[in-house]
Amino acid sequence: MGKKAKRRTKWYESAAERENEYVRAVILEPGHPLQEDALELAVHARDMAARSLGEDHPACAEATQNIGLYYHVLGGDPERAGELFDEARTKAGPYHPVLTRSFYFLGLHHQQAGDPGQARKFLQEVLDIIRREGHAEDPRIEQLTEMLTELGPPPRNG
Repeated sequence: MGKKAKRRTKWYESAAERENEYVRAVILEPGHPLQEDALELAVHARDMAARSLGEDHPACAEATQNIGLYYHVLGGDPERAGELFDEARTKAGPYHPVLTRSFYFLGLHHQQAGDPGQARKFLQEVLDIIRREGHAEDPRIEQLTEMLTELGPPPRNG
């Protein structure tokens, strides 16, 4: 890949990252004026990432994950959300760092909404991915461990 193609790819990656952040904000910010358009925005972001960077690029996986975020938070369809989260894991790999962003903010969303079980589920997934990266001194590990502790123990099965 030549310098020009690399610069273009970097530009598309940066644009996709900003677009994914924007879509998350629209979905997760209570009362955001564009929430009724959130699904359309999320699908558009995924399609743009796929066309610009490819279906298997991490930015496309993150955009797919954000469509799942829509269904989880606004669309009232947790089953569809789970399917899209799985699709994102398949595109990027189950432990790709890009997956941590949406799951982290989804965990915070549930924590603020007073749903510690759901918060724990998503924050634990973020912690598992970060630990899998193999950086034992990563400050996010301590932060997430503290957050999980504050949520209290997981419910007992049985």
